[in-house]
Amino acid sequence: MFPLVGALMTDFQESGWLPMGTDGCGSYYIVPLNGDFGPGLAVVFHDHEYVYNPAYIMTLDQEDFIRFLVEDKVTSAASALDGGSYRWPFDKEEVLKRDPAILEFSGVPLPREA
Repeated sequence: MFPLVGALMTDFQESGWLPMGTDGCGSYYIVPLNGDFGPGLAVVFHDHEYVYNPAYIMTLDQEDFIRFLVEDKVTSAASALDGGSYRWPFDKEEVLKRDPAILEFSGVPLPREA
């Protein structure tokens, strides 16, 4: 489901970033292992257009990332029939409601601030 490219993997390893997966369009979800942007092991969206500059923070941990991703896919699929849209991770209010400690991270903007 999440193929990783060898050359890019080397770049990530040298940066101390662990790729968790891809969005299918060349961008990755990464975990900075060296505390580059804050405490813990947050998940950050790494846009393929910016080699060493993560675009925005997704969650403060991998468990929340998986849970929010699944919840959003289920909710979005159901609300799409009613004209709904994705709320996480692009609705700042929704992000802060689900993961208020996300504000402890620095150096990586929230999605709507990117």
